[in-house]
Amino acid sequence: MGPMPEPRRSGRRLSRETRLLIVTITVSAVVLVLLARLRFPEPPRAVEITAQPLERLAVRASYDELARSVARLEESIAPDLIVLRLAPQGVSTPQRLSDVLARPDASSSGVGHVPAVRIDGATAIASIDPGARITGIVGSSDPSATAGILAVDPIRRIARVRVPERPARRLPQRLLSELATPTYVVAVEGTHAGLTLRPVFVGRADRFASPRWTRPLLPLGGAVVTRGALFFTLDGAFLGSAVVEDGMLAIVGARDLLDTAERLTSMPAPPADPGLAVQPLTVALSFATGASRGVVVSEVFPGGPAAGVLEAGDVITELDGQTVDSPEHVLLRLGTSYGDEPVSITVVRNGETRSATLRGHRGPVPASTDDDALTFASVPGAGTAMTAVHPGSPFEAAGLSAGDLIVRAGNVSAPTPAQVRRAIADTDPGDFLLLAVRRDDRQRVVAVQMPPHTDAAR
Repeated sequence: MGPMPEPRRSGRRLSRETRLLIVTITVSAVVLVLLARLRFPEPPRAVEITAQPLERLAVRASYDELARSVARLEESIAPDLIVLRLAPQGVSTPQRLSDVLARPDASSSGVGHVPAVRIDGATAIASIDPGARITGIVGSSDPSATAGILAVDPIRRIARVRVPERPARRLPQRLLSELATPTYVVAVEGTHAGLTLRPVFVGRADRFASPRWTRPLLPLGGAVVTRGALFFTLDGAFLGSAVVEDGMLAIVGARDLLDTAERLTSMPAPPADPGLAVQPLTVALSFATGASRGVVVSEVFPGGPAAGVLEAGDVITELDGQTVDSPEHVLLRLGTSYGDEPVSITVVRNGETRSATLRGHRGPVPASTDDDALTFASVPGAGTAMTAVHPGSPFEAAGLSAGDLIVRAGNVSAPTPAQVRRAIADTDPGDFLLLAVRRDDRQRVVAVQMPPHTDAAR
């Protein structure tokens, strides 16, 4: 028999090119499906579509309730609030018409508006800079109603103000330490149209100390308000006022404001002059004095509170147990003490640490009785030239300096040195002496307040 024939194959085998083409088509189809899903995603579920309008309604309801709370608060506290119209002190140099016309802001009125809160029937407190004047009351129905500054604390810039009398209620207060944050408070600001109230969110929980104030301040974070704005809780408790400390907006507590107002019993209320000058502690001074931190005493004025207590070269490291790190801290802390509040001081002298006590002195440091404390030279027919002005004297505080020509003292024109001394001696302690002074071809009028001892002129 011959050989058996091979069986025939049932189908044709796919070529290599055909298999590659099929794989490419499959992969392309999968990619197209994925791209379509990314380009045209499935719509969100129905529950997600309805959630957004519900959230908007909830937010709207919370804002409506907040607005109602602010409206109720305004109705409650409005009788105790007044908006004062202020004119700032402006430039101190004499002005002529040509000076005013040359200023680019000559049309600006320079008027500000601050809110004041009553502390009794005829007195209120407000944030007012020294030198500013009250020119009226905004929105008063009585055109004859006036207000006047009784006293200003120049360090804290808080003023005690005389306002039209009306029955006053005891305003509830809330300590900043008792305020739970985050929360909403209400800021009261003054405008040319009257009071404006708006909610302010306070999210900060920290507090920080300031040499100007007894109690810690509450930082406002990102909230923007005008300095001097008053703050209340939503239930009507007085919280405090807006201040600026180290470039930061913060709330100073109502208790500190009222304590300051109680001190302001007369006008003016100068700071407690410690009678010294201080400077930063440099690396070289640190090695020389043996002090690692603090502030260096550069000068002690004769007759001042620091005389006999501190010396030039001393390094003040602590005040009342608190570390000091800047001249401003030392001067502001000492400037806020008023005789009845002695300040304990820790100093480093000759490498040794010692303690002392310093009491502030209200008003300028008494001038020295040396012959060069305030000396004059006669300018016949023109007046009296000042040849020396003692540092810390009331004459320096009024802006006078050596070389100024006094052309009028009180009611005397072109006074002689003897007539200037007589005008000074005839002015009672605490009263003001008007002097017309000529400097750099310009004449101006200054008011010199006589200190308790008026023997500065010899």
